[in-house]
Amino acid sequence: MGRSIPLLKIESALADNRMQREECRTQSIATGSQAYVKSVKNQMGGFAIGSQIRKNAKGFELREPHPEYKAFFEVEKNDIEA
Repeated sequence: MGRSIPLLKIESALADNRMQREECRTQSIATGSQAYVKSVKNQMGGFAIGSQIRKNAKGFELREPHPEYKAFFEVEKNDIEA
């Protein structure tokens, strides 16, 4: 029995040293077609409030909103200085 296409792609990438982190896959809730990403968001219900569907180079992704780093830590910094 032959190897599956995903396994062959992985073996090829390992052999050619092409293994790289893809931000859209590691920092997104879901990636894929627009229909798939919308389906995931609908299934999440209230857990998906605030998340956004964005188009990227390979399709679509569902991302959580990121709180602004500075705004969060400035409050703590001001509390410490007081």
